[in-house]
Amino acid sequence: MKMLPITLAASMLMIAGAAQAGTANGNYNVTATVSAACEIVTGSIVLPDHGLLGASGTPTAARGAGTVTLNCTGAVPYQISHPASSIDMTGPSATVRVNLFTDSAYTLQMNKTGGSKIAGTSTGGIETVSIYGEAYNTSGSSFPKPGAYAAAPALTITY
Repeated sequence: MKMLPITLAASMLMIAGAAQAGTANGNYNVTATVSAACEIVTGSIVLPDHGLLGASGTPTAARGAGTVTLNCTGAVPYQISHPASSIDMTGPSATVRVNLFTDSAYTLQMNKTGGSKIAGTSTGGIETVSIYGEAYNTSGSSFPKPGAYAAAPALTITY
């Protein structure tokens, strides 16, 4: 008979222990918003070698095409612009000036008064768009000295 109370007490402890352990699952929400965004990754125009560099719009001005690489989050409408109507490239002598254009006919100058912008809608991710440049002599009758001329203008992308 003495065994019965111990067995009963042990059984009650096992039942009490089992009642305290347990798990439960529940759901909660996680949210995030990805905003429309674009950035200019890189860009360049390499103009051809040119001898006697003439005035803008003349056959002796150097013309060339390049690309601007941009990265957008999705189908984002954008406009790429330049704040000035021309860029001054520095080199061994007088300044060589470059006008930027949005068309291969060199008729739509970027940001000249009422100027043109490169406009489009991104497909998302990395993509390239064309840009055109015309280098010309700004020093009148004297031609720039031979050598490398360069500039690193800032472009702006608005989206």
